[in-house]
Amino acid sequence: MNRLSEYMMRGLQMIVGAAIFDIPLLMSLRELTYKLLFNWGKGGSIMRNVSFTRPHMVMGGRLLIGDDVHFNHSIEIDYSGGVTIEDDVWLSQHILIETHEHIYEAGKKKSDWQRSTSPLVIRQGAWIGANVTILGQVREIGSNAIIAAGSVVTKDVEANCIFAGNPARKLKNLNATD
Repeated sequence: MNRLSEYMMRGLQMIVGAAIFDIPLLMSLRELTYKLLFNWGKGGSIMRNVSFTRPHMVMGGRLLIGDDVHFNHSIEIDYSGGVTIEDDVWLSQHILIETHEHIYEAGKKKSDWQRSTSPLVIRQGAWIGANVTILGQVREIGSNAIIAAGSVVTKDVEANCIFAGNPARKLKNLNATD
């Protein structure tokens, strides 16, 4: 995929991501557009201002979205390192997901710094709360994990657990009987 097609995909997302497409009939058009642009399974929903991008024109990352994935409004997902979102995942509003990092190099301009990418998998049944940031070094959000609102995720999240805070840490194992 070249720069022109990346810009076209971003432009289409900006158009169908506008609030006017929250009208039910137009919402169907938004969902169809995203399903055509990206590898997305059956069902699910996508609200306004959701953006899937590859910053700095880093090519190669793929975005795979499972069945019944629900995106609330104002979400930005960098898939330059690759992102897989499995079935039945909920993403609340105002989420930022990064799959790249800048490598600081003393004496160089920021524009000359190297970038590294890494893939992220969000496992089945996960729920990411409002205003969550997931940083580029995170590789996996475990199945049925819950990330509390306002958290900053800096490491992998275990399955069947609640994580919260900045940096996010495990609060509770959902399988515990206490």
